[in-house]
Parts: sequence; structure tokens; C-alpha cells
Amino acid sequence: MQNLFNETKSRLFLGLCQIINEVACGTAYTREELIGRFKTCTGFHYDPEDTCNADAIREQELIDTLFLFDPKTKQARLYVSEKIPALPSTLELQWLKSMLLDNDFSWLLPEELRQKLLQRLEGRQPLVPEHLWKRIQQHGDADSAKVKAYLQQLQIGFQQKVKIHYVNEAASGRLYEDTAAPCRLEYDLAANKYALVIWQEKENRAVKLLLSNLQDLQLTNEPIPEDIPKKLDAFYAQPKQTVTLQLTNTVNAVERCFALFAPYDKTSSVDDDLEIYQLEIQYYAFDHDEVIRKILSLGCAVTVLRPAAARAEVRDILLVARQHYL
Repeated sequence: MQNLFNETKSRLFLGLCQIINEVACGTAYTREELIGRFKTCTGFHYDPEDTCNADAIREQELIDTLFLFDPKTKQARLYVSEKIPALPSTLELQWLKSMLLDNDFSWLLPEELRQKLLQRLEGRQPLVPEHLWKRIQQHGDADSAKVKAYLQQLQIGFQQKVKIHYVNEAASGRLYEDTAAPCRLEYDLAANKYALVIWQEKENRAVKLLLSNLQDLQLTNEPIPEDIPKKLDAFYAQPKQTVTLQLTNTVNAVERCFALFAPYDKTSSVDDDLEIYQLEIQYYAFDHDEVIRKILSLGCAVTVLRPAAARAEVRDILLVARQHYL
């Protein structure tokens, strides 16, 4: 939860928590080394000798308030030799209450822990009171007991760092069975769909699977190789693929298009006189088939401008589909 809310706390606060806990765990810092560590944690860069700099003055005061310095070793000590917990803010507690009350995310925590936390938060208002708003989204995976069971399995798998064995049904209806390393979960808010990114060692590539398409998922006892995270990082560092679309706002096509491609990086432009929109979408290689399906769902309101390969792919799919209506 702390990682979700780093933006709501200042860098100085988070840096102080980290430094205090390092000293509590035995890391030796002199006063000069603490100043350098502050710069690393907080991102403040200034001359510590500048007595007119407000940040420098505040830092000196904080160091002298929070730390003692041994006269012999010159090393920093705390007034209390214990770790300092980063206590949750009111905003964080309200968010936690909202999450615990949302049955769509009950799989995140064991039910016993969920109920215990709700008891501890009794009397705390959720971030957004349920009677004031209603979520409007596609049905998706909301009520799928199968998907929730897979999510619980994957949560354990991530904790234990073991591979999974899965059976996946492709769009063609063909079943694929394999063992792979689970790498990350993704959630498409607009479609209300969960996807799993895995690393297939035989093909040395990342693959994305929709949890709703899985026919079976089991944890194995096989540990995930230590080099998989580096391989995944290298995959994400590669240049993304792009496709450029032209849209006419027929049957709410523009609004539907932006909702469909909400999870992707994109840039857009509009010709106000002709009411023609252009949208460039950037995506990873494993998203290609899903991007093509989303484009096809927009019907005649969309034209693929580039690249030529994507334009030809959409054309060929439409020509094959046309044969069924002749």
C-alpha cells in the first residue's frame, strides 16, 4: 500500500524514514555521510556550506534533531534504537477501507485478514462513500469465480516465485498447454479484464494471456529462474509497435475508441473543420492481436493509416469475413 501512495507524501518524509531505519539496522553514517545520504533519498541538490539556502538550513536542523553523534567514532545514533514505522495517512486508511469493501477485489487478501482489517477500520469512512457513486463498466471478469480463483493462485505463485502450468484457449479455439514463469498481472479498467504476462523460455519471449481464456492453471514446484526479471526488463525496453488510425465520429466511435485503447500510450489530433480524428497507439508486441481486434470492433468508423502491415492485416480479416455474407 505504501508504494501506491508515495505521491501523497513528500520525498523528504520518505527519505527520512528510510535513513532512520538504516541507522536503526546498524548502518554507520558520519554527519557528512548523512548529508550525502539525504541528497540521494530526497533528491535535494545544493551546497551544504551555503548558510543562506533554506533547504540546507532545514536539513542541518533535522539531522541535529533526529541523530546523536558519538564523540569518538563520529557515527550517527538514534535517540530510540528501533525502526520508525511509516504510519498510514488518513487518505491511505480511507482507500484501504474502500478496497476492503469492494467484493471485486476480495481475492487480494485472505478472508480472515480482510474481516480483521474491516473491524480495525470500523468508524473510518471509505475514500468515496458507496451511496454517492456507481461504477459503470463492462461486466468483464467482475463475477467470474474462475478468474478470482486464478488470481488467488497467482498471488501465491508470485510470493513463492514458482512457475505455473496452464491451458489457454486462443481466439481460434485451439488449446495451448505449457509451463512458464508468471511475471506480472495487468488490469484493463475499461474492459474489466485481467491479463497475465508470462515468460516462455523455449521461445525466449513474453506472452500475455487473458485470465478469462484460461481453461486451467496450476502452481508447480519449479522455481522461476533468477534471470527472468532481467529478460523481461529488456523486453519492455524495446521500442514499441505503433498503429495510426483515422476516425470519424460515427455512432460514438471516438468515445468508444478512447475507451478501448485506454490502457495504451497514445497521441491524438483532430481536424475540427472535417471532424476527423487521428490516433497513434503504441503497444508491446504481445498486444498486437488484441489491438487488431479492438480496431475491427470499431467497424466502418475507423481507417488504418499505417503501418502498411497492420492495414493489410485488417483488410484481409474483413475480406475473409465478407465471404460469410455472400
